[in-house]
Amino acid sequence: MQHSERSHNAYASKWMDDHLDLYNAALLLGDVEWQERLLKTMADKNRLIAKELRLIAHAEMLRNFESLNHDLMKLYEQMRLSNDNNELLALRDRIWELRAHRMDVYKKLLAVSLPPNESRPSNA
Repeated sequence: MQHSERSHNAYASKWMDDHLDLYNAALLLGDVEWQERLLKTMADKNRLIAKELRLIAHAEMLRNFESLNHDLMKLYEQMRLSNDNNELLALRDRIWELRAHRMDVYKKLLAVSLPPNESRPSNA
């Protein structure tokens, strides 16, 4: 089993456990409306879990992209301040590496782009 499949299964298991705990709470409280909403939600679990995982992946890639931009800005500033040709060459090489990596992340972001009706998780 691949890592992403294991993490998906672990997330799905935790998601279901959480919703079953909520359902048990609704049972104890006698809240029939809440019970029915939870049953509908759990019946649609595959779509909802896939959506949540897509949102999480998008947020992680966006943070990675922003981190790469931040690192590039620091390197550009170092280049601006440097008078050492060897250091400038090393900085230029590192910048090209980061730019290539940033392009890879950008392409992945486009591939996992969010449909208009999906928004970022609140912790993004």
